Amino acid sequence: MKMPSDLAEKGTRFTLNRYQRFFYRKLTIKKPITFTDKIHHFIIAAHWQDIKIVTEMTDKINVRTYVASQIGLKYLNEVIWTSSKIDDAPLQDYACGNWILKTNHGCGGHQVIRQNHLNEIRQAIKNLLTKNYYFAAAEPQYFFIEPKAFIEKLVKSDRNKPPLMFRLWCFTGSVALIQADDGNPVSPFYNRQWQDMQISRVNGKPPESQIKRPENLNELIRIAEKLSKPFRFVRVDLYNENGIIRFSELTFTPLAGNIFFNPKIWDLILGKLWQ
Repeated sequence: MKMPSDLAEKGTRFTLNRYQRFFYRKLTIKKPITFTDKIHHFIIAAHWQDIKIVTEMTDKINVRTYVASQIGLKYLNEVIWTSSKIDDAPLQDYACGNWILKTNHGCGGHQVIRQNHLNEIRQAIKNLLTKNYYFAAAEPQYFFIEPKAFIEKLVKSDRNKPPLMFRLWCFTGSVALIQADDGNPVSPFYNRQWQDMQISRVNGKPPESQIKRPENLNELIRIAEKLSKPFRFVRVDLYNENGIIRFSELTFTPLAGNIFFNPKIWDLILGKLWQ
């Protein structure tokens, strides 16, 4: 499973040019050192290599087979319907606000199923199913995914906010950082001992809000390390509400690699972990 050569060439040029526009420097070609350099190297290399495994792991439906084989079915959210044809979706049967309609082939493709918005929801997802997410940012792992929609049990929060999401940054099966996302624009980063690392991914101060150490932190780490072991780098995203952990997705190229670390030293620290 390899990209067409003409598209691989275009994608490589696009990635190099985007890197230069974003970071105001050329990408180090021979010996990348920083995390952002290495993730762009990964993107470029994936344009020319067999990407069957990373494609399967990125597909939000297919990855469930891998997750079940590694950590069991208990961490998978319930899915009751999946198809490439959105017109067949039984939205009326699940329009109680407890189910969510998602797509498997990109980011942000989800709609909570509510009675008064069924036509709008169906049309929004139908539009997404016509798109190849690769062309959004030239991330090769999305190119070969067959677009599908699926209905999944909604993970709810008691805080009138999106459910708590823990994004565990893993290098060859070891958790280095845990990004705790409670729905605020900027989320804090912690180490394995839940010490605030005072890291921001944007120019400015680290987030002021703090997330309480989860009681099941060791379980979160165990799950992430089990799922990430075969990969030099992957971010394992897990919901964790009321002590119940549910798998969300595996992310190989966060923000397509366009990340500012503040302080900048973290770009180098994480780069050294990527072996």
